[in-house]
Amino acid sequence: MKKYMIRCDMEGISGIVSYEQADPKKSEYQYGKKLFMSDLIAAVSGLIAGGADEVHIYDEHFFGRNIDLSEISSISSSDKIFVYMGKPPYEEDWAGGLTSDFDGLVLLGFHSKKGTKNALLNHTYENDIEDILVNGISVGEIGIETMIAKQMSVPLIMITADSEGVKEALQLEPEVIAVSVKESLGENSAICYPSNRTSQVIYDKAKEAAQRKWNRPVEDYKTGVHMKIRLADTIYSKEYLKMFSFPEFREKTVLCCWAKYWQNKLKVMEKL
Repeated sequence: MKKYMIRCDMEGISGIVSYEQADPKKSEYQYGKKLFMSDLIAAVSGLIAGGADEVHIYDEHFFGRNIDLSEISSISSSDKIFVYMGKPPYEEDWAGGLTSDFDGLVLLGFHSKKGTKNALLNHTYENDIEDILVNGISVGEIGIETMIAKQMSVPLIMITADSEGVKEALQLEPEVIAVSVKESLGENSAICYPSNRTSQVIYDKAKEAAQRKWNRPVEDYKTGVHMKIRLADTIYSKEYLKMFSFPEFREKTVLCCWAKYWQNKLKVMEKL
């Protein structure tokens, strides 16, 4: 049985160039959501056309309530689709439904890490994070999600993002099928393309990704994982440092490190 996981974000979706289009509290969000669903349906449909028996989707944007299930139900073979909504937090032994029996990971609508020069909507998970270092290497969301998957021997098979996000992914995984849905011109500007054009490319590449035979990665950090998270100077970071020490973790896996930070973050947010 062929199973695939789609992790979906929104800033790297076709046509989105502003947080006004990606923030559920903003007036342009509904338009952004329409663009998001167009890309997502194309990716899911392509994977199924390529032979996927199951497609799992984890919505990691904002509060994880961006997917319109009525639109998902219109996809042929929708009985093969499973959607994780509400952004359930990762735990040390649970990575948002991803397990070692998945055949591949797709990152949909991703973006470059915070501080990437002239990169559209660059950030790393949230405004409170300046940088994440894993064994001394600076990574963003693309890196963290890819590393978690690789330690489960699940390959990153496809990414859709802006041009700078695609570059970041290719530096990490040169064999990944990469779809640049817009050409980044700056933090809030890009050359975009008609959604029917990007949807067709996403569909075709997702189908190709499902049909390709991928080698399973073996990522074994023999000396363990050392994760350091550099926080911005915010109310959140001040409260975090009051409750916990500097966010630095030493564990066997990237998942364990990231899950520990996430659980700490939830405790801090309860106080704010």
